[in-house]
Amino acid sequence: MKRILIFLAISIQAAFLQATGLEADVIYINGEEWCLFANPLFSDSIVYNTIEKHLPQNRIESTANREGFITYWSIANSTLYLEKVEAYIWDKQNKNALTIAYPIDSLKKFLPPSYIDGTKIPARWVTEKIRAGRGKGVRYVHSAFDRNVETECVMEVHKGKIIDTKLYQNYKKEGYSFENIKKEVEQKYPFNEYFKPEEKNVKFISSKLQIAPDGHFLDCYTILRGHSKENIIDQEHPAIKALKECFKELYPWEVFYIHNEYRNSDFVSIIQVRHKLYAQAKSNSLEIGDAVCYLNARNDTIIPFGKYTYMGSDTIDKIGFVVKDEIVCIDNTGQELFTVFPYDNGPDYIVEGYFRIIDKSGKIGFANREGDIRIQPQYAFAHPFSKGKTKATYSGKKVYIDDSKEHWVWDSDEWFTINKRGEIIEQE
Repeated sequence: MKRILIFLAISIQAAFLQATGLEADVIYINGEEWCLFANPLFSDSIVYNTIEKHLPQNRIESTANREGFITYWSIANSTLYLEKVEAYIWDKQNKNALTIAYPIDSLKKFLPPSYIDGTKIPARWVTEKIRAGRGKGVRYVHSAFDRNVETECVMEVHKGKIIDTKLYQNYKKEGYSFENIKKEVEQKYPFNEYFKPEEKNVKFISSKLQIAPDGHFLDCYTILRGHSKENIIDQEHPAIKALKECFKELYPWEVFYIHNEYRNSDFVSIIQVRHKLYAQAKSNSLEIGDAVCYLNARNDTIIPFGKYTYMGSDTIDKIGFVVKDEIVCIDNTGQELFTVFPYDNGPDYIVEGYFRIIDKSGKIGFANREGDIRIQPQYAFAHPFSKGKTKATYSGKKVYIDDSKEHWVWDSDEWFTINKRGEIIEQE
């Protein structure tokens, strides 16, 4: 058997196929190359098993091509023909991806004679609709061949004969989609009317989007998750209806025209709604030490000018840091949580999800990035965590190591090691 080796950078055959859906076969229609969104070879177990058996067993497989090969087809005289099979292999010696091509002459050597018609291999085993496409991507869903391109040809095949053909021109009207509305919804959604400020894990899961041909939002199906520790599916629930009202304010929405019909998106959206605060100074830029106020997404002033100075927290999603005599941690409602241990002219660094806090007496504890105190302030000093543990002490004193008294170390004779639960795991 003569094998044709072609160096191949394993890539999908057209730009619109670069996502990880299934890799398309190739079909030639009137001499033009199209992508075939079907697997005609799989329709006959004898053909498939015979060909698969004779292909290299060290084929390169992927989520886009689990078989490690593609097939080439053609249409002539209203008949579907198998033209070639290409298998992907990895050349270990040269560290290259290769293609081994099996043209008709090779395939005829191991297919049963009943599948051969002179110099051709008619696909008499195929009785199904097959779809081919050319052009740019219009719609993509991460599932098998569930995608559409600009020009598509849908063929009804009966025992290898093309008995009907329909040609479609698909397009998409650009607009809002579930993928790009999160910021707008955050700004429009009236969080305070339906949720308590401390509810941090409220999520809406929306699907079955319905859009009018002119781009107006009609409806969708939404689940409210995390509210009162239960899932709410009642589409008349006020919080869900408020979300849909936000969707209605957005226009136009993305519209697909597929196979002479308007079609809605199949995407599922997960929108996490929560309070966020945005810093604003009187000048156009924010600088450390500037007087600052914080607004919510609807431009309501939550923290007025003069209460704090700026300490680098432009947006407060869960927690942020400001200065009022000392560095203070506040949440996304403006509530003060605790005082933060100062380090390197700013708040203590978050290391392994923890940072140091201090109480009124100067004792050190730890909080997490959610603003929850995980270890109550109790130590005279403690270092940041490293690999899940840190050194701490109940005694000692600060010792300056330069004349400017800018740099210091903590001196103690009674160090011990704690874990992230505050448990002593090693005594020195």
